[in-house]
Amino acid sequence: MIGRFETSIEDFNYRPLIADGRIVRDRVVVEGDVVWVSSKGIMVTVKDGFICNLASLPLSGVLLYKLGRHQRAAVLHDWLYSVQDMGRSWCDRQLLEACEYDQVTGYRRWLVYAGAVVGGWLAWRGSTEPQLFNATYEPEFYG
Repeated sequence: MIGRFETSIEDFNYRPLIADGRIVRDRVVVEGDVVWVSSKGIMVTVKDGFICNLASLPLSGVLLYKLGRHQRAAVLHDWLYSVQDMGRSWCDRQLLEACEYDQVTGYRRWLVYAGAVVGGWLAWRGSTEPQLFNATYEPEFYG
C-alpha cells in the first residue's frame, strides 16, 4: 500500500517566485495547500505560498526534466525536508510513494528517489523553516 494525495492534480498549481520585479531562478511558489496522506495515515499539508525548487536534479535535461509527473512529489519532499517532522529516510520514502501515486515511470521514479537518498543530505543539513510568501510577496518563515 502507498500513500495518496488528497489534493487533486487539477488543483495543484504554482507560479514563479518574483522578487524585486524579477523572476527568481529555480524557485516557485505553491498556490493552494497540497495534502498528502502516508500509507500509515499520517497527513502532511504543504502550505499555500510555500517556496520551493520543485526538484534538485543535477542531471536535469539529460536523464530527467525538472517538469514532469514527479512535480507534486518534489513539492511534498521539499516541504518535508523543510519542516523535518519525521526522519530523513521517511521523507525520502514519501517522495518514492508520491512518485508512484502520480504514475511516474519506474526507472524515473527510482532515479528521483536515488538522487534524494544520495544527494539529499546536503539539503537536509542545510534546511531551515519553510519559507512562505505573504500577500506583499515578501518571504516569511513558517513557524
